[in-house]
Amino acid sequence: MSLIDQAVELERATPKNWGFGKSKEKGTPSFWMDFEFTQITDNDNRPYTVRQTWWITDNTIDYMLRDLYVLGWFGKDMAELDQNEAASFSFYGHDVLLTVEMQEWKKKMSPRVKFINPLDYTSSQGHLEPKEFKSLANKLKGKIAAWRSKNILLPTTNGKKDEFLPSPEEAPVD
Repeated sequence: MSLIDQAVELERATPKNWGFGKSKEKGTPSFWMDFEFTQITDNDNRPYTVRQTWWITDNTIDYMLRDLYVLGWFGKDMAELDQNEAASFSFYGHDVLLTVEMQEWKKKMSPRVKFINPLDYTSSQGHLEPKEFKSLANKLKGKIAAWRSKNILLPTTNGKKDEFLPSPEEAPVD
C-alpha cells in the first residue's frame, strides 16, 4: 500500500483499519480510519491509501457522525467501534466515494480527506428550467450592478488574470 500523493475526486475506497487515538499536543480524542482506493494504484500497482482522522470535539462531532453514518454505522454507543470488543461494528465492505485534497502541513504536502460520500452520490447538478433561470437572472441583476460599481474590471492583453481597479471613490486623484 502507498499513501496517496495526489488530489482525487469521488474515487471509490474501502475501509481497511480504524481505531481511537488522541493528539500528542492537547490530548484531544480522535477516531481514525485508513481507506484503500479500489481503482487507483501507484506506479508499482499497489493500491493508494489515505487516513481520515476525526477529532472528537463539540464542534466536530456532527461531521464525524454524518461520515460514520455514510460508512454504515447506525449505532448509539462509540464503544461499538472499538475493535477490541467482541461485538464491535465492522466497516469492512462499506465502500464510499472519497474526495481528497492535498494540503501543506509542517512544510510538507499531505493528503486530507475532504468529503466522504455514499456510492450512489452524484455531483451533477439538477437542471435549471428556463423560467427558473430568468427569475434568478432578474434577482441577481442588482447585485451584479452593485459589485461592478465597486470593482471596475479591465481585461488585460498579456494573458494574465484580469486586473481589478479600485472603485471610482477609492481611485487616486491626480
